[in-house]
Order: sequence, then structure tokens, then C-alpha cells
Amino acid sequence: MKALLSLATALFFVVGHPLNAEAKGRSFESGSFGKPKTFMTYKKSGPMGNVYVGRTSGFGSRQSILAKRDNNHHMDAKGYGPAKIDRHSNNPAAIRGREQQMIDKYKAEVRSGN
Repeated sequence: MKALLSLATALFFVVGHPLNAEAKGRSFESGSFGKPKTFMTYKKSGPMGNVYVGRTSGFGSRQSILAKRDNNHHMDAKGYGPAKIDRHSNNPAAIRGREQQMIDKYKAEVRSGN
């Protein structure tokens, strides 16, 4: 039993370790069957021309990920329209950076809904 546990531990570190996934060109985070997680930024337009910027992530098509996030969105109550995809990537840091760039841009234009 102990030998079996050691073998399972060794396999995790060789096959399932996140650094190994990166070396094979996959995302650090993957769902069932190794499908990469998609990260994206989106925009929602407000009634006064303001723009709310957000980010989301998930597995599946980009449209299904965005639809899940946009369902019951907290900005809908303030009159904001449907979310529209801005950018997408398998790199979460790139998407976080893009979100901040867009927030800063719309704040500079005095149009931020964030």
C-alpha cells in the first residue's frame, strides 16, 4: 500500500505538476480532459455613456463563459447593457493587466463605471 501511494505521488509530480503543463503549452489551470481555462475582459455600456470593465474566466466557449457572468450582473440594476467581450487569453495575468488598463483609460476620460 505504501509503495502504491509513493508511486501515485511520483506520478502527480511528473505528470500533473503545473510547471509540466506550462512546458507542454497548456494553461496552468485546466478543466476536465486538459481543456485550458479561458480568461477574458468585457465591457458593459451604461445609460450615460459610462463604461464598466470587468473580467471573468471559465471553461467552454467564450460566449458561454460571458453569458454565465452576465446573468444577474450587479450593474444591470444601474441600467448597464449586455456584456461584450474585449480580449481573451489563457494567461490570467495578462487579462488582469488588460482590465486595469481599461479602467485607467475610462477613468482618464471621466467615463468609468467602475
